[in-house]
Amino acid sequence: MSQRNPMNERYTGDHKGGSTRKSAASAKPVSRAAASVRTESDKPKKKGLFAKRTPEEKQEHKAERKQEAQESKEERKTGRARLRAIQRYVPDTPQFKALNRKRILYSAIGLGGMVIAIILSLIMPTMQIVPIVIMIVSWIFFFISVRIDSKQLRPLRQEAYERAERKARAMEMADSKASRLSARPLFIALDGITDPQNLGAVIRSAAAFGVNGVILPERRSASVNAAAWKVSAEPPRICQSLAS
Repeated sequence: MSQRNPMNERYTGDHKGGSTRKSAASAKPVSRAAASVRTESDKPKKKGLFAKRTPEEKQEHKAERKQEAQESKEERKTGRARLRAIQRYVPDTPQFKALNRKRILYSAIGLGGMVIAIILSLIMPTMQIVPIVIMIVSWIFFFISVRIDSKQLRPLRQEAYERAERKARAMEMADSKASRLSARPLFIALDGITDPQNLGAVIRSAAAFGVNGVILPERRSASVNAAAWKVSAEPPRICQSLAS
């Protein structure tokens, strides 16, 4: 370790204006009290994928996973059933029938050409060029038939199936609405109508809206005669009231 020279001017003179060199560590600011102390927050830590769970959380997570798997399985099952139904559905339209006949014809030509090519290759082993050409043409016809089925018949089949589904849902809604109306009967009470034609028009409108019956007073009201029946066309059941 090197020592300071005692003969240096800074140490021999009476003047004490010299200063010693300070180290870099001493030049750092003094740290505050308890600056190195770290406190944890009261908020719960976010749990990661591999974090420990309580038995209740494990059971809940297992139940959620099981429910999600069941729902996904049901969706896949429904999708496969719908796809099979679309593939088996045959629309009763002239365009679909014409394309289907064309597909069947091309498939038959391709299959027949393959059989002929195999037979010729067995009968004439020295002339293999003819069976090869027939096989290539047969594969072209077969490819055209597959393309017709995938590009033309499948969209028509799907569109017709969706149209039939919408029609079936509309019929179900109409049936449910009709059942609700029939479950709660609706009657119309009339008073002060003396014109049979007006009465027939009211009855016709009531029949159009699904009214179960029309109640008429016994007095001061038009009777259900031939004129009223003629205007009403298809009247509902008329209920004669005994009230005045």
